[in-house]
Amino acid sequence: QGEIRRLHDAWLLCEGERIVSLGEGKPPEADEVVDCQSRLVTPGLVDCHTHLVFGGWREMELARKLAGATYLEILAAGGGILSTVRETRRASEDALYAKTKALMDEMLAHGYRDLCLILRGLGMTDGMPEPVCEKNVYDRAVYLSAGENGLWFPAVELGQRLKPGDLLGHTEDFWGRKLREYRAEAAGKVQYFRFAMNAVKGHNLVTYVLDAE
Repeated sequence: QGEIRRLHDAWLLCEGERIVSLGEGKPPEADEVVDCQSRLVTPGLVDCHTHLVFGGWREMELARKLAGATYLEILAAGGGILSTVRETRRASEDALYAKTKALMDEMLAHGYRDLCLILRGLGMTDGMPEPVCEKNVYDRAVYLSAGENGLWFPAVELGQRLKPGDLLGHTEDFWGRKLREYRAEAAGKVQYFRFAMNAVKGHNLVTYVLDAE
């Protein structure tokens, strides 16, 4: 990351939402000048793994943990992750939407600028089928999982419309040899795809919501 040093009388020059330069001393001419008064200035934060859509709360468990209760004891008393699973199943779509929007607004107010959201349907349904090859179908979503370890090169974008046979991406080994191509088996819309290049067998690579029949 190079040399770390402290800037005195520092300034940042922004164009739109992008930092284009920084320095110290007299700042360059600008359309607008904001005196940050020695506050911290940082690029937008990224929460790369957020289970943002959920029902219920578990903050009351903190006091029990501080008092020495184990997770299994909390689980046996009706708490733990199963409590929020139950509340998520009970909640209406409108209630989940309102709660998620409030949480997202709060995160954005604290400096978060990018969110990776997890679908409500992930692990929330009863009687889920066993994995079939590299995909699991829960509700109306397809969760495509890596069939082996390797480097993942996605070929989709968020919100992209898919038709059967469209290329979702491919994996390569660490010598650049292609291991496998992944293609859509049904029409749908991309809800999530893995940004990180490294893929581990079983990792979710792409999620797409099936079109209504």
